[in-house]
Amino acid sequence: MAMFSLAGRFAGDEGAAQRYAVGMIALSEMQIVQGGITQTFHYERQFGTLWVLFSSSGSRIVAYLSRGVLHYGNALLSAATTLLFAWLLFGVALPEADWAVVVAAVVLIALSSMTFSLMMGSFVIVLRDWFSGPALSYGLIIALTGAFIPRDALPAPLDDLGLLLPLTWALPALRDALVQGETDVAQALLGELGVAIAYLAAGLVLFRAVEWRARTNGTYDTV
Repeated sequence: MAMFSLAGRFAGDEGAAQRYAVGMIALSEMQIVQGGITQTFHYERQFGTLWVLFSSSGSRIVAYLSRGVLHYGNALLSAATTLLFAWLLFGVALPEADWAVVVAAVVLIALSSMTFSLMMGSFVIVLRDWFSGPALSYGLIIALTGAFIPRDALPAPLDDLGLLLPLTWALPALRDALVQGETDVAQALLGELGVAIAYLAAGLVLFRAVEWRARTNGTYDTV
């Protein structure tokens, strides 16, 4: 929060610092969720329990989604913490905020971050390295979602790619509610929900595909 907000203040003005602070509120949710969730997939290989998961008769949907439930709550706590520091240190006017929009945006960003991270977890199983994939995707999220770099300053292909990432849709609504702006809040929140659902569906398909390959080829041994 301090690093990005001070960078905004000295590179621009107080308004830039506040915009960066709001961007960090959203990014904090992704950061805390992605590291925790992707590690749970890595630990299946590291501790030799992947074969137990794929050979059990339990519900795959429950096994998949349960990895994100507690991290989802952690994301909300992270957002609350960064909101507090945005108010105390960088002048974001919480008493004047539209709290209905703030809560909705934070909840949906946490949801899309969770479903995106769950999908990335299957890549962690395949690639054996829990850090490289999430690090690359987090870099794209920093660069392309508008958290710090205005999306209208990006080349058109990168701007379009940003629409497929978590945070991009709901972040303008969060900024509207906390700082200022003229965003179509309903469209922004529905867009973030759509992204979350899309990653949930894609992640479940990928997870079952990884399981099918493990059962067929006997791959994904321990690290």
